[in-house]
Order: sequence, then C-alpha cells, then structure tokens
Amino acid sequence: MTKTKYVMSNGLAFDEDADLKKLRKLSLKGWHVKGFQFMGYILEKGEAKDYIYSLDYRPLTAMEEEEYFAFFASAGWTHIASERDVHLFQAQPGTMPIYSDSHTAEEKYDHLALPLKMLIIPLCIITLFAWGGAWLFDGTLQSILFGAALILSILFLLIVWTTLGAYTNKWKLHGKTKLAHLVNWLPVLFSLIVVAAILFIDMPDKALLTILVIIVVSVIFPAIISLIMNVKVKITAKRN
Repeated sequence: MTKTKYVMSNGLAFDEDADLKKLRKLSLKGWHVKGFQFMGYILEKGEAKDYIYSLDYRPLTAMEEEEYFAFFASAGWTHIASERDVHLFQAQPGTMPIYSDSHTAEEKYDHLALPLKMLIIPLCIITLFAWGGAWLFDGTLQSILFGAALILSILFLLIVWTTLGAYTNKWKLHGKTKLAHLVNWLPVLFSLIVVAAILFIDMPDKALLTILVIIVVSVIFPAIISLIMNVKVKITAKRN
C-alpha cells in the first residue's frame, strides 16, 4: 500500500520560496508531491531523490494547456499538478529557472493577484452591509447576520493579506525589500493593536466577543484544516 500524507502550505502569496524549499527537503526524505489539496499538498512515499520545484500562475484554456506544458517540459520542467490557475512543476537540480528575469517573474505575480483584487471591493461592501444589519436588527436575523459578518470579515482579511503577499514578492523583485518586510510585519502590528484595545478600551461585550472570535478562528483554523486533511488522506489511502 502506498503511503501518503498531507502537508499544509505556508501560503503561496506570502512565502512561495518556503513552500518550494520544503517540498525539496521532503523529496530528499522520499516524500514526493503528487498534487494539490485544500490549503496544501498531497505527498506520496517513494525513493529518496533530489528534486527542485517551481510554480506558475496562469489561466489556461483547454487548447492552451498542451502547448504550455510542452514548453516547460522542453526546458526540463515536468508538470506535476494544477489547481485552477496554479501549476506545479518538478525538475532536476541545476535546471534553468522557469522565470530567469524580473519582468517575466513580475508577470507571474500579476496573474496571482488579479483575481484577488477583483474580489476585494465587492467583498468589502457585502461585509459592511452584513455588519450594519447585525447592529440594526434584533433576534434571529441579528444572529444570522452577525455570524455571516464574522465569516465575511475573516475571508476579507485573508484575501487582502494574500493580495499584499503577491505585491511584496513583486516589490522584492524591484529591490524594495524594506517595504516588503514592513508589509510582512503588519499582522504583528495588527495583533498588538487588538491586544491593546482589549486591555485598555472599555468595549461593549458584543464588540469584544467579535474580536476574540476572529482571533481564535484565525489561530486555530490552519491547525484544524491540517488535522482534517491528514485524516482524510490516510482514510483514502487505506481504501485504495
């Protein structure tokens, strides 16, 4: 029976290089990535080998796929898996990078950020309406809108942060490392502001509950997803 396991991604927009280095280290231990799973990768146990990995972000039509993957194959990159517009490739160490200049690398991050940017404004408007309704109405409707507002707020923050992650990668290409590092510290700054608000500001119970729920969900959500996906992978492997 083939052994498989799930590994969570660090967030491609935030730290793509960390993911690629992690996948290479796992290949050296005999764990080779076979595809994408929700918020991560599915790996299969095999012979220990040294592989390097690369990612590309590009929307493709069915007619474009064959030529696109053949182009990378001719450069030594084997297509491993795709998830919507994200494509994962594998190669031997020393293979020329998929993107060898800053202009083409910048295009890659533009493809990543574009669909996210299109979501930000509509999602922000919907989230504001949900919060407005939660504060205006009472009873069951208020509870429903409050729950929806919480979920939308977390989703909005994740999309904004992911979009910023794509831009930090672009800024690094242009040598704007200080700006990129500043953006990377924004979650820490935000957390400190939230902690200070909880400690020093006399807030209504509902506002305090809202903040605490968002923090708790943000912290434990990745751990829960990792646990669920690992269990799912093991169950699937046993069935096969």
